[in-house]
Amino acid sequence: MPSAVTPDAILEYSPTASRVLKVDANVIAYFGDYFHAFRQGLIAAPASSVRIDPANTASAQNPS
Repeated sequence: MPSAVTPDAILEYSPTASRVLKVDANVIAYFGDYFHAFRQGLIAAPASSVRIDPANTASAQNPS
């Protein structure tokens, strides 16, 4: 037997309050370094020669 609840009803009655997401600074640093290295690699080199050195990142220098 199909449910009487429609997708529109689920969206209408679901909670709409936002939640705070707490992220450690090292996580942000890791992804920031990763994104920066990826972007620099795309700008400076062909795709076959892009390599990221994890020892040269802020997250490797400041472990949590």
